[in-house]
This record gives sequence, structure tokens and C-alpha cells, in this order.
Amino acid sequence: MEKFLAHIRDDDAEQTIEEHLQETADLARGFAVEPFKPLAEFAAQIHDIGKFRDGFQRRIRGKTKLPCEHACVAAQEIQKRSNSGKYFGLFALLLEYCTAGHHSGLQNGIPTESSPDGSLQDALARAPDDLEPHRELFEKFCATPEESTLLSAVGLLQKNLPVNDKSALERELVERYAFFTRYVYSCLTDADFLNTENFCSGGMERGLKGDFVAALKRVDEKLSKMPNDTEVCRARKQLQQQAFCSSDVAPVKILNMPTGSGKTLCSIKLALQSAVKSGKKRVIYVIPYTSIIEQTADNFEHLFGAVLPVLQHHSNFDFDNACDDEMSAEYLSRCTENWDAPLIITTNVQFFQSLYHNRSSKLRKLHNIADSVIVFDEVHMMPAEFLQPCLRGVGYLVNYLNCEALFLSATMPDFSAMFKKYAIGCDFAELISDKSSFLCFRNCKCEDIGTVSEESLLINAEALDSTLIIVNSRKRARELYQKCTRENRFCLSTYMTPEDRSAAIEKIRLLIGKKPVTVISTSLIEAGVDLDFEAVYRELSGLDSIIQSSGRCNREGRRKDGFMHVFTFDGAAIPRGLKMRANITQSLMREYDDIFSPECIVDYYNRLYGALESSVDSGTIYKSGVKPDSIPFRDYADSFNMIDSDTINVIIPNSENQALIDSLKYGSSALRRLARCSASLHYGEFKQLLETGILRQIGFAYVLDVPEYYSSETGLNPDYNMNTVL
Repeated sequence: MEKFLAHIRDDDAEQTIEEHLQETADLARGFAVEPFKPLAEFAAQIHDIGKFRDGFQRRIRGKTKLPCEHACVAAQEIQKRSNSGKYFGLFALLLEYCTAGHHSGLQNGIPTESSPDGSLQDALARAPDDLEPHRELFEKFCATPEESTLLSAVGLLQKNLPVNDKSALERELVERYAFFTRYVYSCLTDADFLNTENFCSGGMERGLKGDFVAALKRVDEKLSKMPNDTEVCRARKQLQQQAFCSSDVAPVKILNMPTGSGKTLCSIKLALQSAVKSGKKRVIYVIPYTSIIEQTADNFEHLFGAVLPVLQHHSNFDFDNACDDEMSAEYLSRCTENWDAPLIITTNVQFFQSLYHNRSSKLRKLHNIADSVIVFDEVHMMPAEFLQPCLRGVGYLVNYLNCEALFLSATMPDFSAMFKKYAIGCDFAELISDKSSFLCFRNCKCEDIGTVSEESLLINAEALDSTLIIVNSRKRARELYQKCTRENRFCLSTYMTPEDRSAAIEKIRLLIGKKPVTVISTSLIEAGVDLDFEAVYRELSGLDSIIQSSGRCNREGRRKDGFMHVFTFDGAAIPRGLKMRANITQSLMREYDDIFSPECIVDYYNRLYGALESSVDSGTIYKSGVKPDSIPFRDYADSFNMIDSDTINVIIPNSENQALIDSLKYGSSALRRLARCSASLHYGEFKQLLETGILRQIGFAYVLDVPEYYSSETGLNPDYNMNTVL
């Protein structure tokens, strides 16, 4: 063969393997931070040498349709050279994982019970029989990095290891090795994808640009115009100034500020200040759930305009509705693939999958998290079983990838012991040392009113001008709404589509202070929804939820009194998932005169995490006996579900989305656009409606087929009975 090809374009243009490897290696080296440049470059320059196989060349030229694997070849060549140098030997397995899985994803090191096939061990055992005649062509791509160039990476692998604790040492080595593997894999796969895309498309524009200096100026202007006419306003300003003056204390900053104290605006100024001062490339704003992400994104887009575009990356964001033309939507969608933007707003799920998934579609943006300021909003909502990998991951980003992190909450857990244990060598500090002004934000009286009936609850609620009732179940919210007799009543839950919830919240915002309003909601209203009620009734739950709920009551302190009531329903059990938190809260309410005090909040998390210690400590890729050659990348990614996976989205048809729904017969490209008109069901509810024909499957999606089961006011009703005569 005259040329060995890596890719052939639709117009018959050809890219040789040598061109692809050299160009991809240049990209990968550029993506990596300094200590990892030699590893990323070498992984890229060797990853496709398997394309020198005769079988692959026949296939790419259309002479055969037989599959011809090429990814395992690079891994096998790396293994052959694993003894070529002491330092290279340390990273040989890392490079084998990366090259063997550059298409299929990072594999388990060895076969496991849940994944008996497709391990790295399997890839290394396969023996291509048509490669050796071309060894002189690919041998030059196999020259290992000079030993001296690997010293910095070796130093990071060994830095601050807990040498006096054998078990902790073994775990930290495996965790650190796994992180470095994912990082180099990110550099390799993004470089591979972008070079291939650039050749096959003839060049494609990517990336958003922004001006951090201009954005910071806009934040300062916004802050300067904030009112200063109440005690709450003055306290808010004092806390924010305290945070701004303390911003250089450590790479991990803890911003513990009460609900209503302006944490969002304060945090984005802190992030932009750090970005400008230290030359960071990105600000990444991480929010727990899609149900509370949209207000923050809307606020930032309104504040920054064109000077700092906001890239949203979450399941409810519709690129087409956000853009004026199809090309812009496609352009934004491409930017989310590797987070090629200066300001990103995303969810905990998306962010931590970028650290702990095994597929290139998730991991390829990991290298772009380097040199970022990362804000974790409502950090107390991180699930306990994932606290260890989340805190460990933040530690690695700070220690190795030149990141800074800002933890944000009105009910801040004390993470100090966990940081010392899981994020070794990562400095952290609180920005707010003087908490005396926290008292100014307690604008409501909190009272445990014990057990109540639905009827008495609604009577009390309707005696006030604006009332929020927060309950622990979607079904209860719907039933209370149906019993409420007030004219302006609203129900908010994830049974509703994001579209209908947003419309309801906007109506509520316009009515409060003008007409009597009662809102009945699940916990989704507790954070990220800026509403202010005269009174809040909160069904017993975790202390964090109760304190967050109180932030919806007399928020600005402009009323003389606000009333926060904690209650339980007569004859109702606390849901199993909330029972421990609710029991701890009930005990604290008996023991503390002020449940809003920092001491009470610390006590709450100490008791909670103490009870869940085994769950916190076991949420790791490391298990006893795991070595670098047996890291279960695939199995761990499959188990890393930060949200309740027992829910399934159902698309709700309307006059505007029918064409998109019909297109699902031919592919899944419309699913993201349909996310805002989808509602969720628990699996048991979903199964029942599917079996009875209320839902139908179209492609990979499920669509409501009986319109009566959905109301824009209350959402899906899996208990709806069509035979009932009203």
C-alpha cells in the first residue's frame, strides 16, 4: 500500500495515520498541564498504530466489511516497553488503559462478576496477526518519553502519601492512579475527536469567548446599586465585604452565609476576582438539581449579556430555544461536549461524571476543568454516599490541575475532617469568620406545631395573605392543592414539566404582595427559587431543608413578623429516605432553643455523617485487594449514580412538540429539546402506566398517550381514574 490511512472524508480526501498521530499528539500535549504533557503526548502518538493492520486498511478502503480492532495494539506495545524505564514503568498501565479504551471507554483492569468481558487484561491477550510486516512504519511512534520528563508526574503520584497507614496508603495510591488515568484519557480522547472532526468536516469552529474583567465590572455595578435601607440589606453587604476581603486565604474557600444573604452574587464576584487575579480559564458553577438551576442561569445571562456568555449543560436545557438559528444551537451543543467556554453552569451529576465516568463522551471535558474556579452551590445537598469521591475529586483538581473551589451553603456541613482524610494536602478555609450578623436573617419565628390534619393546615394557610406549604411527597402536594379553596393556589412538583413549573413560579412572583396566594410544593422550592412568603409550613424533614424553607419566609425582613411552622401529618409516616434526617432534626428541636444557630447546624451534620460513616467511607473505586492493574473503571462508573435512578422521564405531548415526538421514531436527537416538556415517574408508577397503555414507547423515549393523566396545574397523576365521574 502506498499510504496507510487513518480517515477518508466524504469527498475522498485522505488523512494518513502519521498525520493523524502527529496532529493528535500536538493537541493532547497542549491540553495537558505541565507534569502530564509527556504522558498525554505519548498516549496520543501511539493510540492508533493498530490502524497499520492490513485488515483495517482493507476495511477503510471499502474492500471488506469485516471488523478489525485497532485499539488493543497500542496497549500491547506499551506493555512490551513497560520495563524500558523505572518511571515509565510506573505509568505503563495508565497508558494501556487509555489507549485500549480510547473508543470503548476505560475498561476494568480484569474481568469481574458484573463485567466478565472487555477488560484491559482481555485486550492485552488478543494477538493481531497482520501487523508485524509493518512494524518499521509504526515503531517510530512507540519511542517512550525520556525518564527525566516524567519526574514531575512521579512527584505528584507520591506527594503527601499517608505512609504511616498501610490501608490509607493503598487506597490513596489507587485513587490517585485512577484520577491520573482519567485525566490523560481526557486529553487523548478530546484531541483524537477534535482532530478527526476537523479533518472530516474540513474545519469546524468551536469554543465561546468571554471577558472576565468586563463581567466583574458588571457585578460590582450591580452590588453598588443594591438597597441599603433595612437591617437585612446592611447585614448582607457586611457579610459580602467580609468574604471579598478574605478571598485569598486558601484554594478551597468555604462560604457559609444565611439564606437571603446574597450568596449567588457574592460567589460569582469571588469567582471572577480569582479568575482575573490568577489567570484562570474558566468559571464553572455547579448546582445540585436541574429544578433549581434555571434561575441562576437566567440571572447570569441578564447580568453579563454578551461580555460573558453562559454555557448551560444540563438535561433541561434546550439549545434550539436558546438560539436564533440552527447553526447557533449546533455550535452551543458542540461547546458542551468538552466545556470549551469561559462560564459554564451545570449540575452535580454532569460535573462529577466528568471525573468518575469511564466513557469518553463524559471524560473528554475533564482536561478543560484544569485552571478553573469551581463554585459548588448548595454543597450540603451532596449525597452522603458520594461525599468521599466528590471531596477527593475536588482535592485532586486543586492539588494537581491548578483549580480553586468555592463551597457555598446556608447550612454548611463541617467538612474539615473529611478534607483531611480524603483530600490530602488540600488547604481550605472559611471566608466568614464573624457570624454575628447571621441573626439579622432570622426574619421568621420557627415553631414546631406538632401533628396537624390537612383541613386545619389549609384553614391556617388561607388566613394569611401569602403562604407556602412544603410537603415530603408529590402525591400529598397534589391532593392538598385539590382540597385548597383559595382562588390563587399553585402546586409545584416534579410531576410537572419544567415548562409548567417555570410558568407557575412566574405567576406566583407577580401575585405575591398583590393578591392572596397559597403555594403547595415539594422540596424543589427550597433553593434557587427567589420567592418571599408571609408564612411557611414545612413538613418535618432534615434540618437543612427546614432552614432552606425558612429562607422563603419574610426573606427581606420588610414585614414585622414572619412565621415558620414545622409539622407532621396526622397518621402519616415519614418517607424512609428522610426518616434518619427527620429524627435527628426532631431531637435537635427539643435540645436547641435556636435551630438556626451555627452550633446546631454543625451538630446536625455530625450526627448525620456519624450515622452514615460506613456509607461515606465506602463510596470509592478502591476496594480491598484492588491494585493499579485491576481498577474497575467500568463497574465504578455504572455504580456512580448521584441522583435517584428509580425515576423515568415521560414526555407530555402538546400542540407545539408533536413533530419532535414523531421524529423519535427515527432517532433520539430531539430528546434534549423535549426535556422541558417531560415529567418524572417513579419506576413502579411508570411500569403500571406502561402496562395499562397510558404510556407508549417511541424509540428510546416514553410518551403520555392519554392526555387526561396530565394537568398543567398539578402534573402527572398516576392515580387518575378515567371511570370516575366528577
